[in-house]
Formats: sequence, C-alpha cells, structure tokens
Amino acid sequence: MFISISRILLISSALAVGLATPTKRTATQIQADLKVFGTQLTALDSACKALGPDSTTAQVLAIAPKAGAVSASLKEGLGTVTSTDQLSAPECLAIYGILNSFAPTITDSLGQLIAKKLVFAKTPGATTLVSLTLREYQPDTNNYINALIKKCPSVATQLQGNEADLAKAFAAALAAYA
Repeated sequence: MFISISRILLISSALAVGLATPTKRTATQIQADLKVFGTQLTALDSACKALGPDSTTAQVLAIAPKAGAVSASLKEGLGTVTSTDQLSAPECLAIYGILNSFAPTITDSLGQLIAKKLVFAKTPGATTLVSLTLREYQPDTNNYINALIKKCPSVATQLQGNEADLAKAFAAALAAYA
C-alpha cells in the first residue's frame, strides 16, 4: 500500500496541533483541585501539629512527602486556573469560598513551622529543607492567587486580602528559617 509523504505530513501536522493545543479547564475543575489541595494541606498541618519535643527523625522526615504533595497540587491547580477562561461571578464566589475555607490552615501551618523550629533543628538538614520548601511555596502561592485574580475580577478584592495575609505569614516563617 502506498501512502504519500504529503498525507503523512498532513496527519502528523494535525496530530501535533491537537497535542499542542492546551485543554480548556472549567470552574468545576478549579474547585476540585482546591479541594484536593485543602485535603493535602490539612494532612500537612496535622503532621506538623503532631510533632513534639520527643519526635523522632523519622517523624520529622515523614512530613516531606506531605509537603511535596501540597506543592504538586498547588502547581497543578495553577495550571488549571491558567487554562481556564474568564469565570462568572457565581463561579468565582464558589471558588473563593473553598479557598477562603482553608486559608486559616495555611497561616496555621506556617505558624506551626515557626513554633516547631527547634524540633526540626534536631534533625540534620530539616531546617534547610523547610526553608527551601517555604521559598518554593511562597511564589507558587502568589502566582496561584494572582492567576485567580485575573480570572475572577469579581472577588479580586477578597483575594488580594488573602494574598496580603498570606504574605505576612510567609514573611514570618521565612524569617524564622533564614
């Protein structure tokens, strides 16, 4: 069977365009991503709260995979938001409601990291790991909120308030681990 080169090129080009075209996301997907993020964040916060003066190296290091899961879901969520068209006011309110429900958990987690610094310091390299993680989370969090502000101008003021609160909490945690 003879297949012309032009036919192969045409099929290849169509396939390449299809693969290169980003898939549009929806408000429902943003909400689902936020719920996953919130669940992972709560697990990380609980693990930090469980640390005490007698915590073992294994317990301290067990936090790293939870932090990695939070980071991965934050980055995935950012990809979803940036691949979404402008959102309606009701969609934005629903998204903001979910985000706002766990914003206190973010500030609590950052406070836990400050309060438990001596526990982390007993494990070699743990404070460096926390510092590096914080320096990764801060811009990722800002990028996520800024992307939401662009897609949700109807709740921009509220999101900017969250962003300001989180900036203060991150600054305190980063200063503690500087």
